[in-house]
Amino acid sequence: MEYYNVVELATVLGITDAALRQKIRIGEMPSTLRNGKMAVSTTDFENYLEANRCWDFRIPEWSLYRGCKRPIKPQFVKVQGALEILREYGIEIEQRTLKRWVQSGQIKAYNLGGTYYIPTEILRKDLS
Repeated sequence: MEYYNVVELATVLGITDAALRQKIRIGEMPSTLRNGKMAVSTTDFENYLEANRCWDFRIPEWSLYRGCKRPIKPQFVKVQGALEILREYGIEIEQRTLKRWVQSGQIKAYNLGGTYYIPTEILRKDLS
């Protein structure tokens, strides 16, 4: 089983590691202790995404990042970041419209402590 350390997972989520540690401490994100440090198993994280409405998304195998020395990059954006991606495709909408689409399930996202995170892979695939 593969594990994300807090810094790696925070990078993937596009948030700070301090924010992720806080979410783990208050129980919003499943975690385990590994070598004395907080970590999240890939299985727990994908189950968490599925339980929080991000049905179709799977993080690429972590071993691919480590094996090829590829840089770890954000895989999710908040609503504001999604609006910027939409603008790249010539779509101008209001933030509240995008939030309504997320809440109704028209756009796949997950909710972490009241903040919506949208997978960039799914968003770009839906737009192309």
